[in-house]
Amino acid sequence: MSILDYEGSKKLSLEAHCLDGNAFLSLLMATMREAGSEELTKLQEAFPNVLAELRARVNAPGGALNADELRYVTRRAIIDE
Repeated sequence: MSILDYEGSKKLSLEAHCLDGNAFLSLLMATMREAGSEELTKLQEAFPNVLAELRARVNAPGGALNADELRYVTRRAIIDE
């Protein structure tokens, strides 16, 4: 780890607190997206359910896994236009 990695972690932590939902899970899923194969294997061993949900959401329309989430995603897309 370098000082740049450490500084980056502080910035991400501050930004994560501005997110809706669970900041830890958001950061964990972001970490999984960026992890190399060795790191991803370790993360999968520690957090198998999180990785399974991330994979399901990546393959779902808008990341929505049910009708309520799909309505939410659709409303957000309309608002963001």
